[in-house]
Amino acid sequence: EERLLDFPKSIKTYARLLSNYPSFLAIDQATYRLAACYEKIADFESAAKTYRELVSKYPYSSYYQIAQSRMKTLAPLTKDAKASIEVQENVVDTAKTEGQAAKASMDLAAMYYDSGDYKKAISEYKKVAAESPNAEIAREAFQKAASILDEKEKDYKGAAKTLEEMVTKYPNEPDTAKNLFKLGRIYEENLQEFSKRTRDGQVLLKKSNENIEKAIDYYNKITETSSDADISADAFLRKGELYETRLKDKESAKKQYEDFLKHFPDHQDAEKIRERLQKLEEE
Repeated sequence: EERLLDFPKSIKTYARLLSNYPSFLAIDQATYRLAACYEKIADFESAAKTYRELVSKYPYSSYYQIAQSRMKTLAPLTKDAKASIEVQENVVDTAKTEGQAAKASMDLAAMYYDSGDYKKAISEYKKVAAESPNAEIAREAFQKAASILDEKEKDYKGAAKTLEEMVTKYPNEPDTAKNLFKLGRIYEENLQEFSKRTRDGQVLLKKSNENIEKAIDYYNKITETSSDADISADAFLRKGELYETRLKDKESAKKQYEDFLKHFPDHQDAEKIRERLQKLEEE
């Protein structure tokens, strides 16, 4: 394997070792080397199966973590991805500590995602977000669940709810402003509400401004706490745009554009906003 790079002959030798000497002291290492050789000849089915065998049989091996990682990576490339997922589910169930369970669940959720089972991936990420003792892992799980709900499932209400839970639970984290901005965009773009009214016996639908006001509330939280941060420039502009075009409130729009120029006079959009502000003042 290492000097002659004869991987087929290496595979035969490792396989004979595993078959004839199952009590060999370094049987886990031989299993790992066999899987690695399969991978080097692009036999991903056999590689994934052998890594899976190591994870199932030798949980205390020093090769366990890397074998688990390779199994997770290769599973989507094989026909037998379900078997790898079942092994990982068992890893979650037999985890000794909450920390180990959270890490194993994150890996399992990633495997569900790679296999196209987005609903199970979301469920697993949400479980980690709720139960993980590690705040960093919990935040990552929240973020991944929200992204899948938004981008893959198109469940915008679910994505918004997940992000709201996250910013409520972790209000002072570095990514909070980005998540607030994401919430604002979801409310203004994807959660349009309609109000009903009846005229001449017909039910008429009219766009409600509740979602726009909710978006502005989230943008306000950004500009109130981080007025000079780069993301606040975008928040000021979104507020100005919404006041101007959706709520038809010129005075509030002008205030947002003025605040934008006050905090970001050299921004790449500054000249464009000055022109828009002048136009509003002339109307």
